[in-house]
Amino acid sequence: MIFSIWPFSILKNRYLSRDWVGVWYEILKERGENDQCVIGRAKYIDGDIHEPQYFEYSHSLMDGSASIPFYLTKLGAKRGPIFSNYKKEISFFDHIKLAFRAKDISPAHKPDWKIQSQKRPKNNYEFALKALSVDETKKFNDYLKENKLSQNIVILELLNRFVFELIKEESQNESYSWLLPINIRGIVNKINPYENHTSFVQMRLNANSTYESIRKVFSAKVKTLNHIGLWWVHHIGVLFGRGYMAKLSRNSAGKNFWLGTFSNVGSWDVRDETYDSLGEQEVWFATTPGSRNFPIGLVAMEFNAKLSLTLKVHPFISENHVDTAKRILDKITTEIRSNYS
Repeated sequence: MIFSIWPFSILKNRYLSRDWVGVWYEILKERGENDQCVIGRAKYIDGDIHEPQYFEYSHSLMDGSASIPFYLTKLGAKRGPIFSNYKKEISFFDHIKLAFRAKDISPAHKPDWKIQSQKRPKNNYEFALKALSVDETKKFNDYLKENKLSQNIVILELLNRFVFELIKEESQNESYSWLLPINIRGIVNKINPYENHTSFVQMRLNANSTYESIRKVFSAKVKTLNHIGLWWVHHIGVLFGRGYMAKLSRNSAGKNFWLGTFSNVGSWDVRDETYDSLGEQEVWFATTPGSRNFPIGLVAMEFNAKLSLTLKVHPFISENHVDTAKRILDKITTEIRSNYS
């Protein structure tokens, strides 16, 4: 086995010794940025949340798709992290090739927002939430299945369309970058399955990007396995240490600006389990940390057959950022109910 040969055994031990993706979030916090994610659950009644319960954690400890089973387990359910559905084995040497060929690391260029300020969020709970009922979620998913559409691509197309309303008119044809996290548990494995096992795909879109154009680009990028190569690029600390990672992070903060992130943390159904439930009206939702470099953050998830969408808009790009998030989510959910069900 190649990892039994020095120096490969040393590199393997360093790789497994810590959550290197999580270290990027430790460094983010040291730079004064937010590293905290929120998982929430509540009763969702007539478009409003009631009796919310929040679980807050540092992204340095785990990713979104691990956080859901982590907190479900604390409530009595029996769930573990979701593994990638990519089953083809990738050899050691193919991993090396992917790492050296990795591209699309940095965003296209800085989005030309209508408003830019130096404001920061006051807390980690400045977000907007919308949820579909069981019936609405079923109609949405049935429509997608019947028309052979991807839920994630539909939501991304709608998100992109309405976020571009925050971009200056003269820049509507410019392409800006979205970061889409991808769960790669099982393709790569750390000792602790709850550690960060997420890479990403970069999507460069403009105001006119359509469902079909987004789908084609996303499918092509995933097929190249570039996101696997990017996983190893983000483990550069294994070779050069934490100090070098901090230097890269500081440099990136001043020049790499994205539209934001869109995450889907999975579909979870625990109606057949005994756990500390909030009843039939229970919904779960999640948020990303957000920053000036990633001012938009949308997280989708299904819990007990109800789809929730949680949106953060950083005050860097909007004076009334929570109202802006609510307005965008209203438009997305209206489109889903009107045209995708």
